[in-house]
Amino acid sequence: MSTRLNENGPGCGPARELLNGFLDNRLSARQTWVLEKHLADCPACAQLARQMEQTVSLLRQLDRRDTSDFFMANLHARLDAEEAASPARRSPIAAIREWPTLFLETLDARRWPAVGLGLALTALVALLLMPQQGPVPVPETQPAAPQASINQPLRRNVALSAANPLDDPAAANLLANVGESGGATDAEQTQD
Repeated sequence: MSTRLNENGPGCGPARELLNGFLDNRLSARQTWVLEKHLADCPACAQLARQMEQTVSLLRQLDRRDTSDFFMANLHARLDAEEAASPARRSPIAAIREWPTLFLETLDARRWPAVGLGLALTALVALLLMPQQGPVPVPETQPAAPQASINQPLRRNVALSAANPLDDPAAANLLANVGESGGATDAEQTQD
């Protein structure tokens, strides 16, 4: 059985990125389960995993050699110089530009329908909560009342108040209205 290592099926790229962490036991339980499931279905990735595992076991069997203090001092000096020359952080604009890409890469493809449904429901709720803009009603214009009819009760109240400041103008106004309409006043009712 000869399988080529450069064959790529669906999910081979992400699975191959997880192989180093898998061999070092640095993956979460879910990542390990997903990778093992992929390795069971993909012979090319399984062969690559076996080859990497053999390489790691051979490297672990080699004798460890220590470096000299002079080499380590030079190495750290060079690394410090490289850190000072390179920018320490990304610009905030670059981080904002990369955010959607990072979000979409971490989102599992099986969750796309749920994300789409959530966005659609959010848009629907936003549309329902927006105020409805309908035609603006035009107020009906009523003919202006004659000025004399508006001023008459006002003048009567002022006259009654001036005549007797301690009297109740509202009660006097009611009596005056009853008298004008031809109804019997209190004095007429007591005489009957």
